[in-house]
Amino acid sequence: MKKNLKAAALLGALMMLSTFTGCSEENQQAVKLSKGGYVESVMKIDSEVFSLSEIKLIDNKLTTFDSMFCKQYVIPDDDSKVKQSVDQVLKKIEPSGGFMTLLASSDGVYFISKVDGESIEPEYFIVSSEGEEQKIDIKDYIFNAEYSDSGRLFMLCGGNLCEVMDNGSVKPLMTVGENIINMDVIGDNVIVVDEKGVHFYDIKNDKEAEAPKALTEFFAEYVNKAGSEEVRLDMCKAPNDSICIACSDGIYKYILNGNNVEQIVDGVSCSLGNPSLKLSSIYCCDDESIIVAFDEGTISKFSYDPEMENTKAVVLKVYTLEKDETLSQLINGYASQNRDVKIDYQIGMKDRLSYEDAMKDFTTQVLSGNAPDLIMLDGMDIDNYIDKNMLCDLSSFENEWNKNGKLIDNIVKWNKKGDKVYNVACKFTIPAIGADSDDLKKLSCFDDIAEFIKDNRKQYNDTFPLMYFEKPEQLIKTALMYMSEDIFSNGKIDSDKLEEFFGSCYDINKYNEKEGEYVSYSYEGAEMSFTDRLFNVIREDHTVAVGTVNTFNYDLNVLESLNSLSPENNADYRFGTGKSDKVFVPKCNLGIVEAGKNHEEAEKFIAYALGAEPQKLAEENGFPVNTDSLSWFYKKNENDINNFYGYELSSLDDSKTFVFDIKCITNKQAKEFDEYIRTLDTPFTVDKATEQIIINNGIECLNDSVSASEAASKTVSQLELKMKE
Repeated sequence: MKKNLKAAALLGALMMLSTFTGCSEENQQAVKLSKGGYVESVMKIDSEVFSLSEIKLIDNKLTTFDSMFCKQYVIPDDDSKVKQSVDQVLKKIEPSGGFMTLLASSDGVYFISKVDGESIEPEYFIVSSEGEEQKIDIKDYIFNAEYSDSGRLFMLCGGNLCEVMDNGSVKPLMTVGENIINMDVIGDNVIVVDEKGVHFYDIKNDKEAEAPKALTEFFAEYVNKAGSEEVRLDMCKAPNDSICIACSDGIYKYILNGNNVEQIVDGVSCSLGNPSLKLSSIYCCDDESIIVAFDEGTISKFSYDPEMENTKAVVLKVYTLEKDETLSQLINGYASQNRDVKIDYQIGMKDRLSYEDAMKDFTTQVLSGNAPDLIMLDGMDIDNYIDKNMLCDLSSFENEWNKNGKLIDNIVKWNKKGDKVYNVACKFTIPAIGADSDDLKKLSCFDDIAEFIKDNRKQYNDTFPLMYFEKPEQLIKTALMYMSEDIFSNGKIDSDKLEEFFGSCYDINKYNEKEGEYVSYSYEGAEMSFTDRLFNVIREDHTVAVGTVNTFNYDLNVLESLNSLSPENNADYRFGTGKSDKVFVPKCNLGIVEAGKNHEEAEKFIAYALGAEPQKLAEENGFPVNTDSLSWFYKKNENDINNFYGYELSSLDDSKTFVFDIKCITNKQAKEFDEYIRTLDTPFTVDKATEQIIINNGIECLNDSVSASEAASKTVSQLELKMKE
């Protein structure tokens, strides 16, 4: 029997919306734009790349380097392959131990950092075309560096813009902020963007200059919109005394001393909008074609076509609460294939907007006749929207998005209502538990895990965390996945189970760390990443791991390679939450809004999103639901090049080191996994409102502000109040 771990089902209407019936076929009017635009062609470097450096014109050839290796790449004028070679100067000075990083290059001159042997402190050198090294006397870490056209070397370090003088000394020029976003030398100016704004340094007159208002406002808006995300941007000199700026939103042009920053390439429909690519550098050629390089080895050339038609036949409005990498990649791919479609990508909680305010804005859009067409429902109260007749029945065109039955139906249609389907999942993850193989047998529920940690902390003198979480919020969010079935059963809130939930979280938080010896691994992975936490089980005794298994290359292949650990280790895992091994987390849930004006394009988008090729995207964010895509991942096992040999894990005190080979799953393991995922029948979803109420009260409990019983009582009252609103 199918179970539904859905805290969202407990909440009533968050918004009083009009009832909409019948899918409108009216499309939005075409968007008329001027003729002419940039056409993208993509080149890929065939070999593995660590990170591409700034694009430079060297010997009249557009050149970039792999910043951590000695490889040099020449970008062709046409669409032929990128030419690769080994830079003999860099090869000559490459350290035998440690590593070397290229920071900046000019015609025949290099600025590098070296870390030799066991040292962790880098040393900096200017290297001539003959391989002669001049050491730079500086102890600060260098964030950015670049040569000017005249050969002057500028860099950011110690909170200052500095210049490296001919004698190797470093001269501070201008104070800048701590969080550097970008530095570029453009013509006679050094431009620095940091958290405080934009700084200009006039090279010709050797003094700080006032930054143009238009640029300051542009960067302030872009950085603010990015929020906590990593901000990648780069600038370059362009013809006619102008600057080109590349970022995830596209390419912009600014004429120096002008009043406007103009977008000339929309990031939604090109590689710049692809979140799996990290922008490295932009270069504007004399013919006004634009070259953009990405860290991973992709190079895009944008050529201007004066005859390109820019009229968009339709506008597709896409709405999501938070920016999502899977959805962003799908939008990018769809827009690239459908040039006549303009995609209006709306993020409800942008600019640090709260969930409540985002919902008010969304309600206003719907009631004013400006509703989005396509909606990603992750974090939203899906059943509430279904009850209010706000979502279209997708089963009416299932022959388009489920051609030849190529989807894992039990996952894609996890929220099926009778014969009707109002949302489909494009990805899924699987919760798991990990521990020593003997201990794992004793962990049949989350309460067992809490007792396990409490007992081990009292029994042993371990100095490391027994279950690692960087923040208490991560603990509560993850624990909810493991106990939701108990807390929200039969459409009711079980107050006793909720109290048990807060009690378990309290014990884990209290006994996880040894008192007075807080340890941080500076863990920056996905907050529910199971594999990263299982590494702690391998390295340290008496530990346990929980989280979600998300992907093949990093997660599943690692888990199935545990038997190759040397020395042998008893770390083991199993899928599920302890009480059930059939739980999964549906991700990137898409639906069509009844009040939207462009259902036809929304239907095409969903069919695209569930197709075989798009399902291979954003692999780290979840497993695909398309069987052809799954088969593609399974067949990768046959290629030894995908294996990773000699992976090392060391304990916190360096007393133990484990080595193992991460090999792709075998055909047998692939078959077993494929059979298993077809049995998953217990989806877990939670809306933002419910989750935040539980987290807020949980934090109070963990901080000893309230007891577990009081936290449970407050949570029940607040959820019941939500139901009445």
